[in-house]
Amino acid sequence: MIRVMAIVLAVLSVISSGVVGQQPTVKETSKEPAAKRVDWDGLRALLEAGDYAKAAVTADAILEQVKPDRTAPDFLARSVDTIDALMRRGFAELQLSKLDAADSSLVAAQAIFKDREFVKQERNLEKRGGPQAAAPLIDVDLRIIELHNLRAAVALETLRVIEDHDAKVRAADTGADLAAVEQVRAQVDAIRAFVKDAAAVRTKLQDRFGMGGPTIVDSPHKNVLMSSFHPDLITGMLAFQLSRLPFDLPAAPAPEPTTKGESFPGFFELDGLDRGLLLTRALGHFEAASQALDDVFKKVLPKGVAIAAVDKRLEAEVLRLRLALARSEARFQAGDLSGATSDLDEVFRLHKDMATARKLTKPELHPELVVPLARATAIALAESDARVKAGLGDEARALVAKASETLARASAITLSDDHPRRRDLQRLEAAIENRRAAFEVAVVVTDSADVAAQRIRQAVERTKPGN
Repeated sequence: MIRVMAIVLAVLSVISSGVVGQQPTVKETSKEPAAKRVDWDGLRALLEAGDYAKAAVTADAILEQVKPDRTAPDFLARSVDTIDALMRRGFAELQLSKLDAADSSLVAAQAIFKDREFVKQERNLEKRGGPQAAAPLIDVDLRIIELHNLRAAVALETLRVIEDHDAKVRAADTGADLAAVEQVRAQVDAIRAFVKDAAAVRTKLQDRFGMGGPTIVDSPHKNVLMSSFHPDLITGMLAFQLSRLPFDLPAAPAPEPTTKGESFPGFFELDGLDRGLLLTRALGHFEAASQALDDVFKKVLPKGVAIAAVDKRLEAEVLRLRLALARSEARFQAGDLSGATSDLDEVFRLHKDMATARKLTKPELHPELVVPLARATAIALAESDARVKAGLGDEARALVAKASETLARASAITLSDDHPRRRDLQRLEAAIENRRAAFEVAVVVTDSADVAAQRIRQAVERTKPGN
């Protein structure tokens, strides 16, 4: 079975769906003169269009503009601006597969939340109490959850790259290579820590609402941050990645329960499971994540996603797209080609609707399409193999032609020369060429067999009386 890339992203960007579209509410920069105003809209447009290299540069420029001054009255607001710019830069670097840079950006953002002056001003707001104080505090806490989700996305993508491209890990089929095991273990432990820390913030947020603030913001994205969607999505993605390891990851000690006794049943039981059970567990968590989404949408968009305001519909569609993309790969690996195809159909439909709403000029060249197009290619090849086994040669050839056309669409999308996904596309191209070569051999064998049969018939004819 051909292995294709998992999600962070994009996937993986999956988890970070709100970073592109959500704009901060704790802002002071909008009060500046127009000449100095921070171009958040321009940055968002670059991220939505998939121009991640320019987005990272734009985020750098914003960081220079919003640098906080500890003595200034807008220190807290500018600190939040800096966090937002760093998170957006980290998101762009994740999409470019510059994983070390992405992690550095997000670590820098996390450090601001722990800054002494930042914490002091946050505590002053808490002491003030009331709805006016609750709103900015809730806004900050939602950012912290998003940050943990983004860092989990980076760790998941790092784990995928390690599994797919690290020769030492790929060769450690028994788990005997301790260095390979520890390399994987480090990412797994990091992901667990991010999920646990995000859960603690969600618990604190529930207490914030008791200060008299909003029951919760009406944005689907922000409501989802308060739900079990991201923990289940991250857990499912981690279980899937572990199911792809060439060795079983040894069990690790169970962690201590989190705030208020939450122990994450299911999440920390992934170690020691065989690959089949891990895949089953991944699909179960994706189903739970889907239910969590439905519950939020029923509450926030009671009339349905399709007729919601454009901004809210886009938030909902991004979340659905991320889930469908992650689930498609697990279904593909489980042999459910029909289910995987159904998920990809939803991904392409949602992407088209989002591109139309955002008025993108070349949606067919958006980098987010590389992963689903590559997966659609792999599915077509798997279906072709099934037709070969069934003796349906013409259908098998047609499916290889379909795979080649789909891969051509993915290859037309710009990626850096060193991007890991480029290597994934090259593997698929090699797989297509192998099948074409096999078909050519089959044709030669068939033709040879036909010639031999004709000669035999001619020889038999010559032995008949009268010849």
